[in-house]
Amino acid sequence: MESAFSTPLILARDREPELLERVPLQESGRGGYDEAWLQDLLFRCPASLPIGEIDGAFSGCVPVCRELRTDAGYADLVYVTPAGRVVVVETKLWRNPEARRSVVGQILDYAQELARWTYTDLAREVARATGRHGDALFDIVSAVAPGIDRATFTDSVSRSLCTGRFLLLVVGDGIREGVEAIADFLQRFASLDFTFGLIEAAVYRHADGTVLVQPRILARSVVLSRHVVVAQGPVEITQEGDTDEGTGEAHVLRSFWEELLAGLRLDDADQPLPRPPRGYNLFLSMPPSGGVAWVSAYLAPAKGRCGVYLSFTAGKFADEAYQRLEAARGAIESEIGGALDWSAREGGKYMILHRMDCPAPLAADQRPAVHAFFRDWLNRFVNAFRPRLEALSRELGA
Repeated sequence: MESAFSTPLILARDREPELLERVPLQESGRGGYDEAWLQDLLFRCPASLPIGEIDGAFSGCVPVCRELRTDAGYADLVYVTPAGRVVVVETKLWRNPEARRSVVGQILDYAQELARWTYTDLAREVARATGRHGDALFDIVSAVAPGIDRATFTDSVSRSLCTGRFLLLVVGDGIREGVEAIADFLQRFASLDFTFGLIEAAVYRHADGTVLVQPRILARSVVLSRHVVVAQGPVEITQEGDTDEGTGEAHVLRSFWEELLAGLRLDDADQPLPRPPRGYNLFLSMPPSGGVAWVSAYLAPAKGRCGVYLSFTAGKFADEAYQRLEAARGAIESEIGGALDWSAREGGKYMILHRMDCPAPLAADQRPAVHAFFRDWLNRFVNAFRPRLEALSRELGA
């Protein structure tokens, strides 16, 4: 990935333009411009982060604490806006692709933990991290925005936690290659309503010792869709949507998918698995990245059916991929071990489906059979379609 930024110039009257010297960040503990230095800078100067360019809803965030303790580890920096939006920042040097994948996975794990918290949980841990007493979270934010109402703020933060409405920022220095592949990783957590940004903090030094820090966006997520699928014609699939987290139905569905995922063992160890959703569909991202294709397990209790299908976002890749796959229909059905329902509908909508009747899929006495069906057929679909879609992605340059 080529840099979109040139080296800054210093222009002074009656002097020749001077290029600044790029200074690499150092490993933590070495002093100078290291991760600890970067954390301190970002915490003291939140306006240095290009938050408005990533998601304006999180603008005006207030630094709340450093090293917030969660069951997934300690989050480097946490900010909260006066409107109750939560921002988590993780700083890291990306000296190799493994390091970058590690820190992206780390911040997503923090988000997953925070989505289980209440306002009281967050306020307690902020108090612990800052050494304050009482409602430290409200006190810190209200000191910067004195006009906010405590009850409204508390409700807004609670709603952000419940829905996973976070801004997650990874800020570092170094390797750029493979940034686009992060999209597949993010799909594992698509049931959280977060925005993700990858920021490079470029440090430049002038001969007189003056330092310029230039945070710049390498990548950002667009809204991670839940791939709402509307069935037409003979394929009767319903996407019944996410349910309200506070309802009994939501808990039943989350429990159903948690049990399924706990026992799901795919032959393809590289296939990312999602978090348990709140709705009637479980999505596994397929190549290429960016939510273009996915395999879904779906429940349609009103129709007494469930199934597994492959579908696509409408577009050129979907058109070509479906045609290529349909041309290999015989080989695919032989490999997958069963007949599939191939459906091409108007508007570039394609679906390849296998389903079974299940009058009450969420009932305790039927769950084992439905789980066994899903685990079997999700594995078959991933085995049959993931390598073919990878090959097509390379061939078509998708």
